[in-house]
Amino acid sequence: MISIYSPEYSLDAKILGIEDRFLGQPSLWLARGKRTWRTELMHFFYFSYYLYTPILGVFLYLAGRFREFEAMAFAVLSAYAISCLFFALTPTVGPRWALVESGLLEESEQRLDGYGFTRLINFIMYRGTALKGGAMPSSHSSTAVVFLVWCWRVWGVWGGAPALIVVAGMWFGSVYGRYHYVLDILYGALLGLAAIWLADLLLLG
Repeated sequence: MISIYSPEYSLDAKILGIEDRFLGQPSLWLARGKRTWRTELMHFFYFSYYLYTPILGVFLYLAGRFREFEAMAFAVLSAYAISCLFFALTPTVGPRWALVESGLLEESEQRLDGYGFTRLINFIMYRGTALKGGAMPSSHSSTAVVFLVWCWRVWGVWGGAPALIVVAGMWFGSVYGRYHYVLDILYGALLGLAAIWLADLLLLG
């Protein structure tokens, strides 16, 4: 992780304190009980992040709505770029690591058990390309906002309402799976709105 701070510095302890005070440590109590079906459902929603933006982009492109496709794609890429920039300003390793390091969670309980989607996400997060130190802001959340707004623009309530369910499930799954703090989600959502504004300004006038 690139940071303007010393390598060992992170904001996790402060964020854990804030979330404990106001929300009672949601990354702990949401997954309490470890019901396998619930864990699998949450990881299904979390996995949907890898699918919904490409599906929207393919639809716009095949429909010949190239200007809208460019604006949507630019917003998504901007959301990623802005998120990566802010990783250096707000370094966090995320709750799945910080809860263990702070003694609030046993290392043996760090990974949640489930079926196909849970195992796939566990592989990505613990053995794959996931970045330890890139939790805040949530790029999942920033790009989800782009997807949600564009679904409302393209299909109105008939596309926006289902998109809201998917995005809300993804947000919930991000915290449930201990991949993001609630503050990460809010932070990322604001950056997503900023990315949409920038794309609209530059490409849609």
